[in-house]
Amino acid sequence: MCRMKTQRCKRDLGKTLWKIMLLGIVFCAMALGHLQAQKRGNLLSVSLDIPESDSLPKSRNPEYALSLLKIQQLLLDVAQSPKDHAFIEESLEETGISVEDLLAIGLLREQDNRFVLGFSLFTQDDQRRLREICKNFAENLAEIYYKRHAEYQDILDAYPLKRIDTSALAYVLIGCFSLDWDGLRITRDLGYRPSTPPKNAPFIGWADDKRAKEFREKKGLYWGSHNEYLDNGVAFTTFGDHASPLRYGFPDIAWQMARSIRLLRAPEEVQSVLARVGRRALYGEILVPLGDIMMELRNGKKNEAELRETTRVEPNQLKDLLAILEDLEYIRKVSDSYEAMIPVFSPADTEFIHSLIMMSHEMLTSWLKQNFVRLKAQLSDLSAYKYGQPLEATFYKIWHEIFGAANRILVEKGMFFDPYGESRKHKGYLPVVWHMSVARDLR
Repeated sequence: MCRMKTQRCKRDLGKTLWKIMLLGIVFCAMALGHLQAQKRGNLLSVSLDIPESDSLPKSRNPEYALSLLKIQQLLLDVAQSPKDHAFIEESLEETGISVEDLLAIGLLREQDNRFVLGFSLFTQDDQRRLREICKNFAENLAEIYYKRHAEYQDILDAYPLKRIDTSALAYVLIGCFSLDWDGLRITRDLGYRPSTPPKNAPFIGWADDKRAKEFREKKGLYWGSHNEYLDNGVAFTTFGDHASPLRYGFPDIAWQMARSIRLLRAPEEVQSVLARVGRRALYGEILVPLGDIMMELRNGKKNEAELRETTRVEPNQLKDLLAILEDLEYIRKVSDSYEAMIPVFSPADTEFIHSLIMMSHEMLTSWLKQNFVRLKAQLSDLSAYKYGQPLEATFYKIWHEIFGAANRILVEKGMFFDPYGESRKHKGYLPVVWHMSVARDLR
């Protein structure tokens, strides 16, 4: 009897353990399913502006929704063809996001009892065709500038630092100041793109399928300016393509240093103080004196004693800063003096820069007015636009594609400096130091 009771107890215990194991398996499966449903995706690159994303519930936060793999894949599916309610609901299973959420966010909209994209998503095929279309417009744009090369050359010859090739001046002043910065101002003023995103609501610009070859291949598309504006009126810029992971110039190096300061391991109560102190030191001890040195060299060669006198930088600090500038190819040493190797623009250059920008401004305004409608028609059957999304919402991206390619063509024709030239130690961009008074209306 005792043996029978013991055997029954063992059987009961075995049943209990088996039930616990089954429950564990079920819970693990549920947890795994939940984790898979929330898996982050890497299919899309998204341009969006969400001033108050932290205050939005996850289900209505486009930044969160667009980060989920299931939703990225759903949007790519809808980009191929409109989908019905059942398809959308099935695709959203276990994401915590509903069809109504996607409608409210603006990722989808309803059309003829089906669901289509509510914003512009550039598929792999879209990006291929977009690159082809923009290349044709870029060739036409580059040609009108090249035809007036001699006129621009006459203006650029007024620059006093003859050591700086006029092709470098043209690359900066036409390629960056005019086609990029003034081009954005012109397209805004003509109503071809919104002036600013809404301040208190999420704004989804566009998304790109990152698997597209065109998304990855950016070498030679000179459309990217990185800028830092100092309290003394001096600005640092690098202008180039986005193929190189790092730019060894300013402000890029300063940005790396600032990020390092923010990553310091320190007690929470002093972290923000250290960040402020570090930023003040970075700007006060490095960037501002570097700008002062470059502005002095805009006036011609200077030796160390002359720079020490005019910039008021301490001798040991001056030696270090000159070494940095020399290694980064901002300056070079000739005998006992230093001279600039990159474009430097001071208030004395305002007149010739203004005349060049105005000449380009008139050409560019006329070209845009003549070509915008034709460009819009050629792009209209892309997935990004065929369901009623306005071209204006994404014209910031389109304009960069066009003028970036036009800049490359003008590099190839020799009108512009070549950022990948054999003589360049650091390739893919060109630095420039300039006083903000020479281009106050452009940024």
